[in-house]
Amino acid sequence: MRTKSLGNSGLHVSELCLGCLDFGTRLDREASFELLDTYYEAGGRFLDTANNYAFWAPNGVGGESEKMLGEWLRARGRRHDMTIATKVGAQPTRPGAGFEAAEGLGAQAIARAAEASLSRLGIDHIDLYYAHIQDDDITQEETLSAFERLRKDGKISAIACSNHSLERIIAAKGIGERNGWPAYCCLQQRYSYLPPNAGADFGPQKTIDAELKAYLQAADMPLISYATLLGGAYETGILPKAYDAAENQARLDRLRKAAQILGVTPSQAALAWARLSSGNVIPLLASGSAERLKQGIATLNITAEHLATAMGAD
Repeated sequence: MRTKSLGNSGLHVSELCLGCLDFGTRLDREASFELLDTYYEAGGRFLDTANNYAFWAPNGVGGESEKMLGEWLRARGRRHDMTIATKVGAQPTRPGAGFEAAEGLGAQAIARAAEASLSRLGIDHIDLYYAHIQDDDITQEETLSAFERLRKDGKISAIACSNHSLERIIAAKGIGERNGWPAYCCLQQRYSYLPPNAGADFGPQKTIDAELKAYLQAADMPLISYATLLGGAYETGILPKAYDAAENQARLDRLRKAAQILGVTPSQAALAWARLSSGNVIPLLASGSAERLKQGIATLNITAEHLATAMGAD
């Protein structure tokens, strides 16, 4: 697996990122370790988690994923091989609550969360620290200043944002420039071959539209894509309500035909499309089994030329 630079961060990361959301909740230690080992053996070195993963699981309160990653890093002795990304801002502040009670991106919340994440992960610094969901109640000056203090203290290396609007991303860049602070180096957002219907509501999650995509390309700001496979919809053909439209059914038919030509599954074709679409995209691989993870990694063999030919075939 090749590596690529992550914007202006100085980090070099794998071209596919392993999403660790279910580790420690839906996936136990054995299953989590198997996925991590499989990814590592394929050359993968970029791990993605968050401090709130996965509070919504039946046995989750948040922090389980970070703790499981920390156990694997210690057991395998691989901390220095890996780029570790985690997030702050979306962990509920009281038991049983949801995103309406998210901790937010205030300075004190960030400082507390960073220390807790470092402890659970068992590391002395976080390579990539995300503002997880947009917080309109806190000024970005406060958020970015808190991140800068962590960076100066050696507790984080680079910052990024997730589920943020174009307006907020542009404003954050300006704040950083005025203060001499490093900017967000990448964006993690919902992104898939099938676009959502206009007005689709994903709660705190945000999607990529044409304007934001153009900005990322112009700014050379990588996109870390999640929900890329729409929960298996490319295999079943049953589109989620937010994506259920005649135009998308036609696009899905085209993708499925391309998958047949390429000799891959529709999900593999969709994953390859995300990685090879215009711009600098690193898809998140979130799989419940080593076999499906291997199928995702195998899409690295699909080239832009192969995909374009298959997609353009009659």
